[in-house]
Amino acid sequence: MKKTLIAALLLLSACNSQISTEQNSQKQITKTSSSESTQVKLNIIPEEKPIQQYFVLIDEGCEFEPVSVDSVAKTPEEAINLLLSFKQAQYGGTGYANTIYQSNLQLESLEINNGQATLNLTGELIYEYPKCDPPQIKSQIENTLLQFENIESVEIYINQELL
Repeated sequence: MKKTLIAALLLLSACNSQISTEQNSQKQITKTSSSESTQVKLNIIPEEKPIQQYFVLIDEGCEFEPVSVDSVAKTPEEAINLLLSFKQAQYGGTGYANTIYQSNLQLESLEINNGQATLNLTGELIYEYPKCDPPQIKSQIENTLLQFENIESVEIYINQELL
């Protein structure tokens, strides 16, 4: 019995397996043994955090707060293209405003160097409130990009003019 137990422990110690769950999260199980006990260590790799699309929650006057919803985007370029293509004034029935919805903007380029993202858009920037809308538009774009780990700051150009 003792020899069988030792053989099983040695076999167990040679095992190193990886398990993938249906949610694509990975668990690595490391098994080690000693003559008295078996130790199992789980290293769980967390699932990816979903990318967010940013809108604004407008208070009275020009005051606003950035708010987000889950997105299907995986890259900064996809996130910006989704944001620019959303042509409704509000996101669903949430009350989250989309101050970009009237604009006809396209992504020309997005360059990321040393944490600095330079976004170049072309087209027509249209908004209703000249005093309030530009900072809200800037907030939507900046917050959408700043969630990516390799982006620390954002410059936004529309038709080669800084927003």
